[in-house]
Amino acid sequence: MKNNSKYIVTYLISISILLSSDIGKCNICYGDIYEDYFKDAWGNIYHKEHQKSAKFCDSCYRVVSVAITNGGYYLPDNRLICNLCYQSSINTINYAQVNLVTMIDYLSKNGINIDINLVKLNLIYKHEVNLVDKNHIDYKGFTYINQDEKNNVFNIFILKGLPIQEFNATVAHELMHIWISKNNIVLDIELEEYYCNLISKDIYSYYDDDFSRIKMKSIDLHLSKNKFYNQFNKQKYLINDIVEHINER
Repeated sequence: MKNNSKYIVTYLISISILLSSDIGKCNICYGDIYEDYFKDAWGNIYHKEHQKSAKFCDSCYRVVSVAITNGGYYLPDNRLICNLCYQSSINTINYAQVNLVTMIDYLSKNGINIDINLVKLNLIYKHEVNLVDKNHIDYKGFTYINQDEKNNVFNIFILKGLPIQEFNATVAHELMHIWISKNNIVLDIELEEYYCNLISKDIYSYYDDDFSRIKMKSIDLHLSKNKFYNQFNKQKYLINDIVEHINER
């Protein structure tokens, strides 16, 4: 799923022009706010002068500070993950594999049957893969999928350090690409991406938390830029609707 993280962060941050005597405390420097301020996707406010230096979590889009997230961590590929997201981040292949099995089981129960023996999961940092298409390096929750013709196995590469909701949504997205490929379904590349993003959104919808709701808004931004956006009605597409929509084409 392609993502321009700067665009998303900018879009999900709003500037509020309020001139009340005391708006509240800045979540970066703790100082009082008396004039224009910025607000991140979570409603955390901070002085306008911090905007150029403010750092945002690569996963949840919160402004990273001691007050809001208890700091954060720079991963080896320079992604910044706040401490809140880091608590559930997936960094080991064993933990990743457990979640892969869960996602394959969930998709299979809903008509997207995938043989786990055809899937090899790899955890990576961005700098560990030399991509031909350099645009992929800017993907949010970067994933790369390629089929090993010799072994007839699909290799999926997922970034280390994703919180569990984002990891599962990303894995499901890539599994959908595999299902489309294995079933010889020929789609325009943007339409295929649209369907895969809908699958990610379906996964997020099962998490009853603010993180997932914000990630769903992020996906909606991507969908609105897709050339097939107007061909979909505005209903809430769940996994069964997606499969039916593909089969009707």
